[in-house]
Amino acid sequence: EVSEKKEESIIKKITYPSIVKYKEKFDIEIFLVPKKKIQDVKISLNGKEIANIKEIATAKELIINTRGKDFASNEKIQIKIDYLEDELPFSAEKSYPIKVEEFPWYAKLLKKLKLL
Repeated sequence: EVSEKKEESIIKKITYPSIVKYKEKFDIEIFLVPKKKIQDVKISLNGKEIANIKEIATAKELIINTRGKDFASNEKIQIKIDYLEDELPFSAEKSYPIKVEEFPWYAKLLKKLKLL
């Protein structure tokens, strides 16, 4: 199985707050625009698979509900999308900065100890 990278990413746009509180719930909106129909779409956020979509034929908006604490360790939103196009495996990956504020005392301690 050979995984290739597409020259032009299917991830066209991502919308999210640039600063969030540790305990805050928020949405990440991802706009996918495939050039043609793609199948077996697996979406991962910071290394965790969060969605599996059988098929995307046209532009699609995905809304991911998440929390500030999920990004506290590295303050990055890393999106990876694995999919099949014409039965060949492809992958699209992008990373975006996010700032997490108002850590509770125990999270500050874990972060200093590099356990978070």
